[in-house]
Amino acid sequence: MQFTITDTYLFWWPVTVSIPSDDEPGTFTEQTFHMQFEAISKDRAKKLDDELKDASTKDVDQRLAEVVMGACRDWRDVIAKNGDPVEFHEGALYGAMQFPWFRAGIINAYAEAMHGIEAGQSKAQAKN
Repeated sequence: MQFTITDTYLFWWPVTVSIPSDDEPGTFTEQTFHMQFEAISKDRAKKLDDELKDASTKDVDQRLAEVVMGACRDWRDVIAKNGDPVEFHEGALYGAMQFPWFRAGIINAYAEAMHGIEAGQSKAQAKN
């Protein structure tokens, strides 16, 4: 396959979210969906790294969430409790990002993709 140069790189990536289980107290249930992300450039990533060097942990978490939210373009396989598909829009994404398990799942998935780690592969596996 030939490499295509474009101004914007969009890609689909699986996101796994571990949420507290309704059925088994004290355990988590994994749920998976797909998010379409937009890749950020090396220059933008460097600027973000520079911004975060002296930030508090709370500020880092907030800024990372903002960056990843800005990279989200669409989702698939996201449903409401009644089983109906949930349309992707900024309000729905913002609402989901209010829960730490969703936020962690999105941030981890985007970090995997941007660091060249295949979905579900550990960083140690990626180095080998």
